[in-house]
Amino acid sequence: MDKYTALKRYFGYDAFRPGQEHLIDALLAGRDVFGILPTGGGKSLCYQVPALLLPGTAIVISPLISLMNDQVAALKQKKIPADFVNSEQTASERKRIFLDAAEGRLKILYMSPERLKTKAFAEFVKRAEISFFCIYEAHCVSQWGREFRPAYREIRPNLEHLYRITDEEGRTILRRPPLAVFTATATPYVRQDICRKLGLKNPFRLTAGFDRPNLYYEIRRPRDKWKELTGLLRLYEGRCGIIYCLTRKSVDTIRNKLLKNGIPAARYHAGLSDEEREQNQSEWLSGKVALIVATNAFGMGIDKPDVRFVIHYNMPANLENYYQEAGRAGRDGNASDCILLTNDRDVRINRFYISHSENKALREILQTELDDMRMYCGERTCLRNYMLRYFGENASGRCGRCSACLSRGSGAEPVPEGEKDQGLYKSLSAVRMRLAKERKKVPLKIFSNSALGDIAARRPDTMWDLLAIEGISWISCLRYGREFLREIHVWKRSH
Repeated sequence: MDKYTALKRYFGYDAFRPGQEHLIDALLAGRDVFGILPTGGGKSLCYQVPALLLPGTAIVISPLISLMNDQVAALKQKKIPADFVNSEQTASERKRIFLDAAEGRLKILYMSPERLKTKAFAEFVKRAEISFFCIYEAHCVSQWGREFRPAYREIRPNLEHLYRITDEEGRTILRRPPLAVFTATATPYVRQDICRKLGLKNPFRLTAGFDRPNLYYEIRRPRDKWKELTGLLRLYEGRCGIIYCLTRKSVDTIRNKLLKNGIPAARYHAGLSDEEREQNQSEWLSGKVALIVATNAFGMGIDKPDVRFVIHYNMPANLENYYQEAGRAGRDGNASDCILLTNDRDVRINRFYISHSENKALREILQTELDDMRMYCGERTCLRNYMLRYFGENASGRCGRCSACLSRGSGAEPVPEGEKDQGLYKSLSAVRMRLAKERKKVPLKIFSNSALGDIAARRPDTMWDLLAIEGISWISCLRYGREFLREIHVWKRSH
């Protein structure tokens, strides 16, 4: 079986996404790999396909029990032999699972980083054939990453203890399996820190683009956040979404107010029992409840493609958090909205948390990250490009798909230069305004002024012609295109 057969047979895809195949090839060739792929970019496939093709069992280091449960359940549905070991199992259960892997009955075994230093795992390593180690959510390795976890820092010494040997000449050498390291977000500094902390040896590195063209980014500074939120939820009625809050108390408060207002919503945070978290997550994933209110504890490893909006009720502490959480919208590639509600109180709350860090150097880093987040919230040129530059990508100009580009600080873009017929442009603007009122939308979210100007200049006759105009997606074309084509037809007849 080759990689293409595995891709089709087990995952149902005809082709790899950009970047996936290069990472898979490097891992199959025995190299360490370091992949940074955005949320929804298909990181899991990059280690699951090689695990199927290589002899032995791949060990996946994962930070959350819930994430392991979800991954293993999904793999078993695909008839891929996989399992996990964790602290909630009995010693005999873990012994049985290790035996299954050692005897070749598992292709993928998930565990927490703490499990690497146990005696049971050391005994397992002596008997098992391990194809490679995968470090998932690798930003947890870095103290400057958004979810630093000390046990991740111990991965390198634990592996070196297990795989350090003395050769015939008395020299100490390290013969460990390859490492496959993946994360969705990491600044250039954090990437260097991850490589250093894990001891990667000449890794194949791949950073996929951070841009998510289907996502619309918007910053709002309302006087009354609750009123703003309920207004947004009326627009998104019936659609799947997430509301993120900074604190557990805020999650409970917002969710209770939603229920009192007749808006069904689940909740998720670390203060709930395991049973309630699992049930709430399951109801949201299955579509029984369309809306979930959560802290940033929710979402890691969640694969729900049809999330149409993510609303942040509070400003996150840094752009890495925001990018990761907002990126849970639109994983199916369809148009989705990421809206951040913020005020000065959010800054004070984040500063309060930062002040309670005992590490002075860490406090300075966290304050710098908060300053970057504040600058993003005040950005007047392009939100998307600010974010891309933060993650080390070259970006300039305007994306035309964020509130900063579309509002220009005065609520509307200027009429595009070179407009061939102001009369047609005004007629199309009237159509846009009518549609916006009918659908309770901001006019610029139907078509931007620049797109409207191109429509007036090019005067398309068909949906295909309309779709060829920059800034017009399939969704917007299907939803609104016929109304504009009808107006153009009327205009042509009268001119």
